[in-house]
Amino acid sequence: MSTAIVPVEQSDVVVRMRQMLSMLDSGSTHDDIASAIDTVQLFGRLAKEFKAALDGAMLEWMEANHRDITIGDVRYYAGVSKVTTCTDTAATLDALFEWAQGDMKKVTDAFASSPYKHGFCRDILEPDKYAAMFITEERGKVSEGKPKKTVQQINQRFIT
Repeated sequence: MSTAIVPVEQSDVVVRMRQMLSMLDSGSTHDDIASAIDTVQLFGRLAKEFKAALDGAMLEWMEANHRDITIGDVRYYAGVSKVTTCTDTAATLDALFEWAQGDMKKVTDAFASSPYKHGFCRDILEPDKYAAMFITEERGKVSEGKPKKTVQQINQRFIT
């Protein structure tokens, strides 16, 4: 069964969302902002849900039809994603120490870019030691005009 996919850019829900966002400003109420946050987060969750459903349908179609899907210059194909995760960090570190025969530099060569939780280390190390071992950088991006502030999100449950 073939059904045409209708573009949703002009659907009622998208139009209403754009209107709601365009009306937000410094005079908006806290509840208006909270409602917009909830709605945008819902859109994000739905987008992930829809993407997963689409990926499943595409995989099923490619397997059934024994071919890839090409749209313009983009080719979609059934692939395999591999993720390797250390399941026992303590045993791995022990094995690395044994292999390195006491050479800490060799052990650290096996580390990823940052194996340490900086917040945990900041809480347990003396400030001078922490400052000597960690750096916090603000990384910009190429933009036109004056730098713009961005909204940051923090979950209060994780603040101690």
